[in-house]
Amino acid sequence: MLKPFTLEALTKAMDKLKLLQSQPSKPLINYDDIIKLLNQKTRIYKTRFTGKIGNKLFFIETQNIALFYSDNKIVHMVALDNTRYIAEYTLEHLEELLDTANFFRINRSMIVNITAISQVKPYDTTAYR
Repeated sequence: MLKPFTLEALTKAMDKLKLLQSQPSKPLINYDDIIKLLNQKTRIYKTRFTGKIGNKLFFIETQNIALFYSDNKIVHMVALDNTRYIAEYTLEHLEELLDTANFFRINRSMIVNITAISQVKPYDTTAYR
């Protein structure tokens, strides 16, 4: 209200205030909806990588990659047909780009495609005692 004001204007303003306070206010942001949207978002993984041999670049589909490994700070990509390429990513970045349902990091220097594993041999520690 601006001065000077009348008793009638003050009464109308007070009535309007009471009316606004009696109505439940609707929140500006519905956080429950935001959380639902975030939970629904599915992660999209890379389906193709670029591999380098010499000066040539090759496109390799992710399902055709057996593993990624790091050797002297260079990341190599090995295809299922055993062709070796140089990859343009670090292993840490590859962990974010690869589908965890198919690829997993078995140690500090290697990420393996589960479909490329044909068997697992247990390590026998008793043979060295």
